[in-house]
Amino acid sequence: MEIAAIMDERKSLFDGYLRDYLSRFDKTSGLQAACAYSLSAGGKRLRPVLAMLACEASGGEAEQALSAALAVEMVHTFSLIHDDLPAIDNDDMRRGMATCHKAFGEATAILAGDALIFEAFAVIGSSGYAPDVQADLTRKMARSCGLKGLIEGEYTDIMAEGQALDLETIEWIYRQKTGKLFELSLFAGGRV
Repeated sequence: MEIAAIMDERKSLFDGYLRDYLSRFDKTSGLQAACAYSLSAGGKRLRPVLAMLACEASGGEAEQALSAALAVEMVHTFSLIHDDLPAIDNDDMRRGMATCHKAFGEATAILAGDALIFEAFAVIGSSGYAPDVQADLTRKMARSCGLKGLIEGEYTDIMAEGQALDLETIEWIYRQKTGKLFELSLFAGGRV
């Protein structure tokens, strides 16, 4: 099977899992609607697919990694919601749809992004993974995204706006932002 077909198959598996997860959301809650809207925006689902492939490469089944993949996608979605905000990139569109703050308002978008961080940890905590696996996943997620990870990369990117950056700094920013989430995806799948 060629790589594109493998990727499409894993993406389809993840999207079905996500739809099932979102079906439990309270449709009358503006906050839950904003979270669901942003999680459903589509995209390549590269991070969840990487988690599933890493799980398979480590001897597991793709389905075993779905909770970890969902947690990673929640963190990724939070980062996109916040990145689009007026105080950061001030984007109106993401993946052909209005950004979360354009669709639901800035305050709701901030809170939806915040909620997805904690929901990612809740997904790991209720995953049924062994306690040591849950602990490793939550520790890695926090470290990949916190003060020395994704958030630090985003901060550096924001502070560098309008400045001429050298290649080393640009590479460092992308290692922190994109690279840390790819690393988390592969770790999560392999650890599961």
